[in-house]
Amino acid sequence: MAPVTLEYFDGMPSNMQGRREIEKLAAYFDARLKAVLGKLDARDNTFHLVAAPRPDAYTVQIALLSAKAARPLENIAGDAAGFFVRGAGLITAADSASKGSVSMGARYYAPGGKLVAEVADFQYGRTSLFGMVLVDLKDFSFFAYQRRTIDQWVDQFARLFTATHATKVKKPLFSLSPV
Repeated sequence: MAPVTLEYFDGMPSNMQGRREIEKLAAYFDARLKAVLGKLDARDNTFHLVAAPRPDAYTVQIALLSAKAARPLENIAGDAAGFFVRGAGLITAADSASKGSVSMGARYYAPGGKLVAEVADFQYGRTSLFGMVLVDLKDFSFFAYQRRTIDQWVDQFARLFTATHATKVKKPLFSLSPV
């Protein structure tokens, strides 16, 4: 597994703080993948991570393609409005742009370098069910929604890499995690 790359990232911020945030997001994606896949490697005798490319190993390349930060001030204002105006919180929870977005792409190569699969996904930040009732703590951070989406992608990759070829991996319908 190659490290998560920013080589194809679209819209890299021009300021250093913004760049660092995107680099931290890519590092988070890489660390989560390696941690989850490392646990699977220790448990499962049909799946093994290797330290370097080998002629008999499959290779996965994952790229973070874009990420837009959430807008905490808008989200906090929406949460506050939800406490005072009945239904206002649900309206602001549905505003995808204020939650930010993230996209990724991945390529899967067979031994010998033949490309056998490509996947890509784009997600707006999604409020958890818990956050629709009370407060979603992700509203207070610039990239918390994106980290939650990355966690879901990592779970999906883990299922894909350890399942039979006919297994369907579906996106979760909802999240209960407010953080």
